Parts: sequence; C-alpha cells; structure tokens
Amino acid sequence: MGSITEAAAPPARARVRVWAKYAAGSVVATVLSQIAFTVCYGTLNSSAAVASIVAFVAGAIPNYLLNKAWVWNDRSSTRRRAVVSYLLIIGVTNVLAIGITTLVDAWVRTHVASHDVRTLLVDLAYLASSGVMFVIKFLLFDGLVFKSGSGRAPARPAA
Repeated sequence: MGSITEAAAPPARARVRVWAKYAAGSVVATVLSQIAFTVCYGTLNSSAAVASIVAFVAGAIPNYLLNKAWVWNDRSSTRRRAVVSYLLIIGVTNVLAIGITTLVDAWVRTHVASHDVRTLLVDLAYLASSGVMFVIKFLLFDGLVFKSGSGRAPARPAA
C-alpha cells in the first residue's frame, strides 16, 4: 500500500504539514536567535535592545528562507510585496521583543544582583516575547506573505 503524497493529501493534512514545517523552521530561528541574544547580552554585556536586534537578524534570515522554500514551497523569484510584508511583520514583532526585553532588563538591573540570573531572566523574556507572536506570525505569513506558495493542497478539478 503506497503512502499518500503531499500533493494528494487531504487539505486538512496539508495544513497540518505546513503548520509543522513552520513550527520546525521557527525552532531553528529561535535557537539561532537565543544563542545570539545570550552571547550579546550575557557574554558581551550589550544592552537588551542591541542583543534583541542582533538576535532578530540571526533568526530572521534563515527563518525567511525556510518559510519561503520549505514551508510554503514558494520557488518563485523574490517578490517585492512578499519581502516587504515579511519584513513588516517581523519588524513589528522585533520592536515588541525589544520593548519587552528592555523593560525586563531595567527591572532586573535594579532588583537582581547576579549577572547570570539577570541574563537568564532577560533571555527568558526575549524567548517569551517571541513565543507570543508565533501563531499571529503564522497566520499573517500564511495569509499575506506566502499565499501564492504551492505548499497548500491543490484544488481538485471540477467534474
């Protein structure tokens, strides 16, 4: 008995595959971002804002490439509208991450003596701020940025 190919998968199964691939790509981007954030903030003693910006760039580039090519199977050349939409979505979420981490950083600097504990708390704040926007970004990417991608199940021909 052969397996169902992605092209022949029912729409619900195809949507689950898109979601699972998006989640996996987000894990890759999150790991890269967290490493960059921890190195900048914890090791190099940069501000939370600078660490957030560096972390954003470290995750955003591979995340875009994974989303475009692997999640939504968008093999077309780069479309200006898609890139601008993607940058706008991730830019807004990055501003939120900067704001949250800066607020947490200001609080921990006055309430926590240990540099390691401060690093952990601000790192967790950065991770939490990224996690909050996970579903919203998926919906926006799926509906606006990559909507013409072939990662969706194809329409069935009319009989």
